[in-house]
Amino acid sequence: MRRPNSPAREEDLLRRASDLSGQSVGELAATLGVQVPSDLRHSKGLMGCLAELALGSEPKAGDGPDFPHLGIELKTVPVDAAGIPT
Repeated sequence: MRRPNSPAREEDLLRRASDLSGQSVGELAATLGVQVPSDLRHSKGLMGCLAELALGSEPKAGDGPDFPHLGIELKTVPVDAAGIPT
């Protein structure tokens, strides 16, 4: 998959995020061409990185929002098999 451009509008970002719903970490990684480590306990930031890639976040160094032109910082939370935050 080619890395998507940064979304131009908040609505575009929300649509992209909605499209990710229901995908497993493995499915998303495969779509993005990213290898998933066998032990995710030592890859704490993997899901956040995958989400940033899939949503078109610009690579950044340091502090600041993931989508600066929209003023939006992306946050991920762990969920269980039923999709309930843990």
